[in-house]
Amino acid sequence: MKDRPSDELLIYDPQTKKWKYGPPMPTSRGALIAEFINGTLYAVGGVDSSHNVIPTVEAYDPKTNLWTTRAPMPSARHHLSSAVVDGKLYVIGGRLLGDGIPRPIAEALSNLNDNEMYDPQENTWKILPPMPSKRSGLAATSINSSIYVFGGQSVNGTFNNNEMYDTKTKIWSSELRMPTPRLGLEAIAVDNSIYVIGGKLNTNKVTGVNEIFHPVTSQH
Repeated sequence: MKDRPSDELLIYDPQTKKWKYGPPMPTSRGALIAEFINGTLYAVGGVDSSHNVIPTVEAYDPKTNLWTTRAPMPSARHHLSSAVVDGKLYVIGGRLLGDGIPRPIAEALSNLNDNEMYDPQENTWKILPPMPSKRSGLAATSINSSIYVFGGQSVNGTFNNNEMYDTKTKIWSSELRMPTPRLGLEAIAVDNSIYVIGGKLNTNKVTGVNEIFHPVTSQH
């Protein structure tokens, strides 16, 4: 049985420690990204219920409790990553194939290095300099004006890459690599440190590893 993408929106209240259902997304999908910008939740990309890779962007406003459809990404992709800087959404990496397609992994895993920026005020996208490496199942987060992109899946296994994009200069640079290569991980920035948590190893085993990166941020 194929996986079935969901349209569910679940909302967690940390004060009451309870979950509740919100209105469902207009488009059922999986392997997407979601980010809040100025109180609005943006759901971007992914794979739909027919296993089509989609560029769809939908926005949920908690104040009105409504979803709206926004301008689609220039590049459809899933297992992508994202970060927010100065009210703009940066969507990086991902892939086109690999979900529900019975092909050898060398053929099916079509990694991308696309870097595209969404302006929610203008409802427009801009294509930016691509990431140095093509990867999917990766994680990204931002500190000040810099976006750091970690790990991911390659045809031959996993990445330990750590590449930084400076949103002011529009230049990529390679940073100190992760100690543990992995895909399907998460990255969160707290107090100028980045916590890179979990994921799947090259052996297909999942891990609970938590590694902390301390970037040099004084220049920003």
